[in-house]
Amino acid sequence: MTECNVQGFWAVDNLKLCEEFTLGHRNVLKEHGYEHFKSNQTRWHNDTDTYVVLAKIGNKPVGGLRFVKKRKDFLVPLEEAILPLDDRILEYMKSLLSLSPFEICGLWNSKDVGGMKLS
Repeated sequence: MTECNVQGFWAVDNLKLCEEFTLGHRNVLKEHGYEHFKSNQTRWHNDTDTYVVLAKIGNKPVGGLRFVKKRKDFLVPLEEAILPLDDRILEYMKSLLSLSPFEICGLWNSKDVGGMKLS
């Protein structure tokens, strides 16, 4: 039986694991022809309001996701994606600030875990 280690951490607390997450995510996007996705950026590595979940088998990242807190004067990935199409997203997201919303983004899993009932 293969053991999968799942670890959660604040992005600013573990740059090494952020880099592993990003590399794994980029590889999955590349495998599917989606190298242009905005979630492929790294500015979140230094964001105090981003929480990361990373799954690894041995030393190899095999999946993960990020929770990004919405705050004033900071666009979450959803806003960045929708803004060029509809600027009403800004007012809508602003209306949610009192709820301290988080966006779940950057969800990925490697083909290596396909069929293992982990994803």
